[in-house]
Amino acid sequence: MEVELPFLQRLAPETKVVGIAIGHADLAGCRRFANGLASVLRHLDPPPLLLISSDMNHFATDAETRRLDGLALAALESLDPEELHDTVARHHISMCGALPAVIVLETLRRLGRLHKTERVGYATSGDVTGDRSRVVGYAGVLIG
Repeated sequence: MEVELPFLQRLAPETKVVGIAIGHADLAGCRRFANGLASVLRHLDPPPLLLISSDMNHFATDAETRRLDGLALAALESLDPEELHDTVARHHISMCGALPAVIVLETLRRLGRLHKTERVGYATSGDVTGDRSRVVGYAGVLIG
């Protein structure tokens, strides 16, 4: 949230924001949260924008980060919250926003609004610093 709030404040100062931080949860907990969130959102007109803020994998080599990020992004693009949850866990991908992504996918599915993804960007910190020994991955994905 601390990354997005300054942009929202500058570009859309009238925007109302509700921040939700997620700690630890299993898939069942994510589904319960998504069910509650979908119940609330069903009654809001217009529906709010759901924004997930997350780095991708952290502190592996550039090649390994790109491989792990590719697995996580493929799971995200499958539109299957369980696949994303299981892929991140099975491959020990250090995507800090994996649980919020699972929750948003599940929420959109429950609302009948989960139809496609569009990857709009991908890079690693190595693309900026030139140091490819220990990088963080970043991706932009639109979901709807």
